[in-house]
Amino acid sequence: MTLIIKPKSEFEVCVEAEITPEIARNLEDAKNFKVYLGKEERRLEELFDLEFVDDREEKVILKGDFSRVKWIGREMKGGEIIVEGNVGMHLGAFMEGGRIVVKGNCDDWVGGMMKGGEIVVEGDTGNRVGCNYWGESEGMKGGRIVIKGNAGNYIGEKMVDGEIVVEGNAGDFVGSEMKGGKIVVRGKAGYTGWDMKGGVIEVGECELSPSFVKDAEGVWRGDVNVKGEGVVRILQD
Repeated sequence: MTLIIKPKSEFEVCVEAEITPEIARNLEDAKNFKVYLGKEERRLEELFDLEFVDDREEKVILKGDFSRVKWIGREMKGGEIIVEGNVGMHLGAFMEGGRIVVKGNCDDWVGGMMKGGEIVVEGDTGNRVGCNYWGESEGMKGGRIVIKGNAGNYIGEKMVDGEIVVEGNAGDFVGSEMKGGKIVVRGKAGYTGWDMKGGVIEVGECELSPSFVKDAEGVWRGDVNVKGEGVVRILQD
């Protein structure tokens, strides 16, 4: 089944809605799915219009302004979510499988501590893509995030595995404390690779700490301050 979800009105406060494709399996379960408007518990059908399409898909299509709706795709394991607009914080957090496509912009924490699956953002994102949450020592552990626009600060902080691709520019602290995986920024970035312990960063232009050492092949390695074995390559035109 494909479930189409539209907000009934503009939200003045944020909505927490851990929507995944699994809720498309049963209409009554979807109607009664618990969401939170601020601190108030609500049923999904109280805040959103729901339409079911009887097909073989396991898909959710979000139509309208979801910029104040958080935690969409949390712990998602399969299926597909398509967002036809902007979406709020924590998209695809802890995601394990499936695919999310956003045809607009995203707020902070896209793919926070993600383990698998794919997220494609056709617009821009905020800060902390693929990062750890506060108090956690590891960030993204698998999967792939593609941002076709620009991204904010702290992309891939404490990343362990997986891939993040930014087609545009990124802010400061790309790959800080990174342990593994790969980050590609095709445009410009600010401070990059600080306290990097492992993994690969490819970037069009960035600022590197003096604690990176350039080898004979023109590749920067570090961060030597933390005995890191990370690799930073500057992309050539």
